[in-house]
This record gives sequence, structure tokens and C-alpha cells, in this order.
Amino acid sequence: LMALHGNNSNVEKFRQYWGALWNTEWLVALPQSSQVSGRGNYVWNDMAKVEVELKDHFAGLCADYGVDPTRTIISGFSKGGQAAIETAFKGWFPVSGFLAVAPYISDRSRLAPDRDVPVKTRRERRQRSGDPCEAQECDYCNRKNWTHRESPALPIR
Repeated sequence: LMALHGNNSNVEKFRQYWGALWNTEWLVALPQSSQVSGRGNYVWNDMAKVEVELKDHFAGLCADYGVDPTRTIISGFSKGGQAAIETAFKGWFPVSGFLAVAPYISDRSRLAPDRDVPVKTRRERRQRSGDPCEAQECDYCNRKNWTHRESPALPIR
């Protein structure tokens, strides 16, 4: 598992959140960005640098620990979450999955520029599937005590 800290943070601040995996069969790697944002704080803003750094970190893990790419997961918090998503989508190195916790994504088109994956509201998804949710209230909206106009926009899963 490679876990990326959020912006304006560092590995020392971030490592506490992964303690549950210490002393388990998991190898937990916590790379720190080289992009300084302030005293002791680092960011993942320049994705070209992030790509190079993460590829180097992964190559080092493979050389030092014999990492199996079919069992590798990349994760990240905030801007580290964006870096994790980009790594997985763009194949910067082989991963079997990713976990993005509260990802900060400044430009969705960067994630999959060659894919046409629009973000639609729940209502638009229901209309596409033929569900008459727009014309009458549905169980989902009733459980949440929403009218259809109040229902939040959610991304396609």
C-alpha cells in the first residue's frame, strides 16, 4: 500500500493514520512529496513532478521489497488523493486499485482526458435508466425527506 499525504502536510504528520496496518502483512509506503510549500510542509501540485517521484518510489519498493504489482494499492488524502487517482487511471505504475480519501481534484478532465465520462445527477441517471423518478417521488428521496429539486448531484459510480 502506497499512501500519499495531503497538501501542506508531511509524512510525519500523516503516518499516524496508517498505524492499524503496522505489524501486519501489509507493506505500507509513505512517500513524501519534494514540493515544498512552507516550513515542514509539502504539496503534490506539479503532477509532472509527482509522476516522476511516484514512479521512482515504486521502482525502489520493487527493488528493495519485491513488491507484487497485482497486490499493490495506491491511496491518498486530499491532493494526494488526486495523485493516487491519476496514478491508477494513467498507469504511472501498475496497481490493482486505489483509495482516494476526500480527494481534491482541481480539474476532472486531467484524470481521464481520453474518456468521455460525464458527471450526472442522480435524477439524470434515473431518467437514462427509464426510472420515472422525475415524475413521481421515489423511495430514495422519501427516505432522505427530499423533494427531487433538493436531491444533491452525485457522480456516476
